[in-house]
Amino acid sequence: MSPRVVKFSICIMKGAIYMVFDYLKDYQTFNTVAEMDEVVAIHLESHDLTEAERNVTLRISQSALAYPGAAHLKAKTIADHVGVSTKTVYRAVKKLNELGILRIVASTKLNGIKGANIYQLLHVPSEMSERVPTENTHDIKVCEDIPANQSISFNLFKTSSLHEIYINRLSQINNWQNTLCEFLQDFPMKDELKEGLHKAILATPIQTMREFTIARDAMLRIIHDVQDGKLTIQTTLRAVYKGAYERAVVRPNVKEVEMQQVKSKRPVPFYDWLTVRE
Repeated sequence: MSPRVVKFSICIMKGAIYMVFDYLKDYQTFNTVAEMDEVVAIHLESHDLTEAERNVTLRISQSALAYPGAAHLKAKTIADHVGVSTKTVYRAVKKLNELGILRIVASTKLNGIKGANIYQLLHVPSEMSERVPTENTHDIKVCEDIPANQSISFNLFKTSSLHEIYINRLSQINNWQNTLCEFLQDFPMKDELKEGLHKAILATPIQTMREFTIARDAMLRIIHDVQDGKLTIQTTLRAVYKGAYERAVVRPNVKEVEMQQVKSKRPVPFYDWLTVRE
């Protein structure tokens, strides 16, 4: 298994999902994830926030990676990941808005996410950035040996009260499944769709590059079909995903079975050269 091949596959999947959620580009507030992370760190250092308020901030920033600074989430989604009630999330978001940490853009049914808000993480005011020394913004504890391209908000999430949830999820999956689950986690999408795909991935035995590619393609087709309104899931999403995956897995073997059946129906005639003579 070549790391370059895996990275290429992930890049293809990222590009496809970015297209589904490209409406968030209009709400992007930062040029890069690194810039967003630096501002989030300053906000957390500058304000006296409760643990719930800090975790809500980190959860929003974790979903604002595709278009840095813009996230589309339901209060229930945030509450489930942070481990608090939706009322606590509403109170935290209100305070964060008053402090100028984020802006609530809309409460809408945009892109099929009913009742979700679009959040914009805001830059630090110039007078505040002058009061807070730059070196102090790096005092937040994060895991060592962090890849350079990984978000600070993701690592803050792992060191917060959400760490247990994160570990419990990863303990159930292998590296291939982890790749798909971690990638889905970074993108805003309808709650039922995201949770259904997570459950489907956990139930799929992905052990090889070929199985990973099939699972990825099946997942992307479902996401696009649901977002475009071409697919209305009346049963469980896991059943739809499983059906698409299994059909793709057995497809290469169908021709072999058919050829064997043809051969069994038309066997090669036996020529008895001992008894048949000219």
